[in-house]
Amino acid sequence: MSASFSSDNLKKLMEEKNLSLGQLSRDTGISVPMLSRMRGGERCKRPSYNTLQKLSVALAVSVEHLYNQN
Repeated sequence: MSASFSSDNLKKLMEEKNLSLGQLSRDTGISVPMLSRMRGGERCKRPSYNTLQKLSVALAVSVEHLYNQN
């Protein structure tokens, strides 16, 4: 089974870093609606590597932390 993006991991990391959608959007350049859909699990089973890289830099984690740990 291949790894997939984890909205739960994104939510947890945002909570740990005390980041709002607006703050994360400013830090990454990813729109608030897109981040909201990603956090809600509505979209992005396979976000682009560029998107994952922006998130990992802003959240100070490796890209792997944004995937389900199966």
